[in-house]
Amino acid sequence: MKLRCLSLLAVALFSLEAPDHATGQQLVQRSFDQLFAGDDPGELFEFDLAFNLQTPTVALFDGFFHNLAIDETGVRFALYWLKPDGEWDSSPEQGFVRLASYGQLPIDFEQQIGFTPSKVLLHVEGGGPADHFQFQGDFTIKQVPEPNSSVLLVAPALLSLTCRRLRSKGSRKADV
Repeated sequence: MKLRCLSLLAVALFSLEAPDHATGQQLVQRSFDQLFAGDDPGELFEFDLAFNLQTPTVALFDGFFHNLAIDETGVRFALYWLKPDGEWDSSPEQGFVRLASYGQLPIDFEQQIGFTPSKVLLHVEGGGPADHFQFQGDFTIKQVPEPNSSVLLVAPALLSLTCRRLRSKGSRKADV
């Protein structure tokens, strides 16, 4: 019985620690269907947020690059955010990725940020002399809720009550 109660407590605490992106407050939702053409085309997309040092965020992109030309090219994107000290931080730098003739390159990107920055930049760039490609997908920035101390105190209390109830049912069965 005691082992079952400890197991329930461990599972409850681990589930509280796991960030749930689905329940976070959505700060940015932008769908892209952008054409880029020319010699090394690129664009910088800027998103202003309400700065909050206490609340972490996650930036997500689900989409693709699609080469609309016969020639192979290179493409890249990067995410930048303003840190509290006024300096810029970024997702890990990536070089240009090969994009085959009329090919598609899927993008499934997630970047955790330990706070809510005041500004986020998404940079998209082509790397060929005569690019013609499409950047398409959904970009989202969400605040990631973290359990506060009251949640961490309530879970053990509820588990304690559950364990007492299980013990009392077990002792009643033993009496019968």
